[in-house]
Amino acid sequence: MSIDIAKAFKAPWNRDGGFARMFLGGLVSGIPILNFVTFGYLMEYLNRLINGKEELGNIFQHGSKSFVTGFKYIVGLILFFAFFVAGEIIVHLLFAKSVPFISSLLINLLSFVCSLFLILMMINFAKDNKILSMIDFKQAYSLINSKDKAINFVILFIMIIVVQIVYIIPISIIAVICALIGAMLFKSVMFVALLLFMIALVIVLAPLSFAMVVTMFNMIGQFAQKTLALQR
Repeated sequence: MSIDIAKAFKAPWNRDGGFARMFLGGLVSGIPILNFVTFGYLMEYLNRLINGKEELGNIFQHGSKSFVTGFKYIVGLILFFAFFVAGEIIVHLLFAKSVPFISSLLINLLSFVCSLFLILMMINFAKDNKILSMIDFKQAYSLINSKDKAINFVILFIMIIVVQIVYIIPISIIAVICALIGAMLFKSVMFVALLLFMIALVIVLAPLSFAMVVTMFNMIGQFAQKTLALQR
């Protein structure tokens, strides 16, 4: 089983995606409450990928449905993180004063395990759209309970890190350059010019940020589709 990283990178820019859709997704993702729509949209996209459908679809095509899906996902996410926060609190209480090194090591380990299981829980949720699927650790483990599955999951995790690096480097460079330019404009030009510059900055960074997320979801979908096929 392999993950096509080239296909994942192309996914945000395919004919049914493109700059305009990535910009809209990035913009809406930054708006509190309304961003439930994009969370739901991404989960619906992951569900389609699991079922062998590649199309991104229109972000607001199922607006109210996507909003509800996004809300349920956030509730499930809070429950999921509650487990690991509770674990970190317990570790801190037991070891922070007596063996601080062990405490720090265990907390870092818990954070790493959390990041691994989050991917699996997202797959769980995308399959059935149930809040409690975000804390179904038994079902999540079934996605990696063999050598081949585990190896492919490790490959997926590494690829996700690679994708983040590939996108974050240009995003960071653009942000720093624009921050410097913005500082100079603030001292020398009118507020309107600075405002126009900030709008231009959003137009550049929003689609890149959302495209990064879509690329990662595409890879997760590829992994999930093939792994779940092995269970049937």
